[in-house]
Amino acid sequence: MMEPPVAVDRTDHGIDTDALAAQLLDEGAASVVKSWNDLMECISSKSAALKAA
Repeated sequence: MMEPPVAVDRTDHGIDTDALAAQLLDEGAASVVKSWNDLMECISSKSAALKAA
């Protein structure tokens, strides 16, 4: 029977997991905000076009 994989201590490989997690959270949040703003702009634009029609 195979043993389950063991989590690797990435600090041994020079990876700062706290910094990586913070970067991923920042990038993810920025992506969500951009998508939200794009959606709001699209809705606003279509709303204005319908009002003008």
